Amino acid sequence: MVELCFLDDVGQGYDLALRKPETIGTTLGRHTNDEVTSFYSWSPSKFLVEYGWGGRSIDPATWTPQERADGPSLWGHDRLWLPPDKREEARDLRISVAEAGGRVPLNVMDGNYLRARDVCPWWNANVPARKTG
Repeated sequence: MVELCFLDDVGQGYDLALRKPETIGTTLGRHTNDEVTSFYSWSPSKFLVEYGWGGRSIDPATWTPQERADGPSLWGHDRLWLPPDKREEARDLRISVAEAGGRVPLNVMDGNYLRARDVCPWWNANVPARKTG
């Protein structure tokens, strides 16, 4: 994956890729395993390159592998090379993740974010109270 420092760079890259839709292999989306927001583009050599932002960092000394049964994406990442029935199957899996409340915090670097007001009903109902200020 080519990982960028700003989510807007991924979105603007996606806008550029949309000028040649045949180069997009997977639509903009967010992975469940590493929380990357990305899209995939076909290289001239016909392999996919992921262009993304916000990947989870792990400590190899303490990281433990985990099996995920909720599919590869929280949303998006429609695999455009799949036949329609397989694309619909993948979409159903993503919708089941959403129905189950599947959400994960964004991974950001110091200075690369602004703190939003604490008004998200889902977050407030599902995340333990935390100290502020």
